[in-house]
Amino acid sequence: MDFLEGALLGRYWSDTDFETRRHKGLALLLSACFWGAVLLGAFLINFRSLPFLLSQRMSWLLLYVILFLVNPAIGFYYYKLPLILRFGALGALLLKFVSLYMGIVAAVIPLLRVPADFSLNTILGFFEETVGNYVETQAETYGWNGLMLSGIVSVLIMGIAFLLIAYLLVKLPQWIYKTASWIQRVYDESVSIFFKNRRHRSRKPISPIETRRPPADADQPQTYNSITDT
Repeated sequence: MDFLEGALLGRYWSDTDFETRRHKGLALLLSACFWGAVLLGAFLINFRSLPFLLSQRMSWLLLYVILFLVNPAIGFYYYKLPLILRFGALGALLLKFVSLYMGIVAAVIPLLRVPADFSLNTILGFFEETVGNYVETQAETYGWNGLMLSGIVSVLIMGIAFLLIAYLLVKLPQWIYKTASWIQRVYDESVSIFFKNRRHRSRKPISPIETRRPPADADQPQTYNSITDT
């Protein structure tokens, strides 16, 4: 329960230590789900037809905006709710992040449509025009040494590019989550401060005259009940 509260409510509304701990398993699962949805959409858009959920970009983003705006109310009343309603609130917050990722996936999928003239020969031609020409030029200029050196450099460049792409593929969904959480926190704090200041200004101020006003019975004459009181 604390894990879900820390991940979905955020540090501003929850008192968990979610953000101070490392969650490698969650990060890998998030990346796998995100890119799995992208690959599935790329396959469907090129060989089948897109399902309804992967084609409604604006609907997903509109749902995210709505849940984004009501997030301060959910966070404010969360710990005042009974347990069963807390699960409903966490479900709404989970849907907020799902709608954000689904909106991004639905926006990326149309860009992955493969042109009709694209084939394996296109990929081979690209490597031949870049890597092949580079190796050939170095071999003609420096002979055997140029061929060996250009081959090693080409392998290193492709290895670094592969590692960089793999790193970005793993980190990008996490950066989306962290950026969305940070923007949400700034918005929640702003809304909270606004309503606190508004409630403070709505209170009736006490004038200086009222603060110096004597008690209600100060002007009443003192009565004596017996001779001893005199």
